[in-house]
Amino acid sequence: MKQGYFFMYMPLEPQLKSKFQYQNLMHNIKKYKRIFEEPSSSYRDILDGEAYAKIKNPKYSDNISLQFNIDGIPLYRKSNYQIWPIQCMINELPPNERKDHILMCGLWFGPHKPNMNVFLKPFVTELSNLSRSRFKWIDATNSKQIVIKVFPIICSRDTPARAAIQNFIQYNGKYGCGFCQHSG
Repeated sequence: MKQGYFFMYMPLEPQLKSKFQYQNLMHNIKKYKRIFEEPSSSYRDILDGEAYAKIKNPKYSDNISLQFNIDGIPLYRKSNYQIWPIQCMINELPPNERKDHILMCGLWFGPHKPNMNVFLKPFVTELSNLSRSRFKWIDATNSKQIVIKVFPIICSRDTPARAAIQNFIQYNGKYGCGFCQHSG
């Protein structure tokens, strides 16, 4: 793979269904969510946060939220080739289990940063659909059909990736701040 651009998208919904149907994650999610039923004066986890409170709905307690990571990683020392993965974690899992259930949604390989409009389109489209319409899966422990929505609430990235994702000038360029209009 010395030349060219490659992009692969792996849909999130079938990955989630597989995790829920065959790895019994919903049991761990429900158990962990019970901790947050009692109010706390301090933040214990993302489930105590404001963004999470906006999507929380007691009527649909099985809904889940995701944090996703997008970042570029150089592949070779003497080359511009890099990979850009899109990875997701389920926030409702206990923190020590999240890393064991990372979902890979997309992977870009090429000599330059990906065109973010092309790179993110299938991911954003799928997340939009999963947060608007529910998807169904069968709970392996009791053969019941579960219907949930999925909400993305956090994007983790470094400063150069943030600029690329938001189509901004990078932080060290003229007008590179995403928060102000200072020429810098």
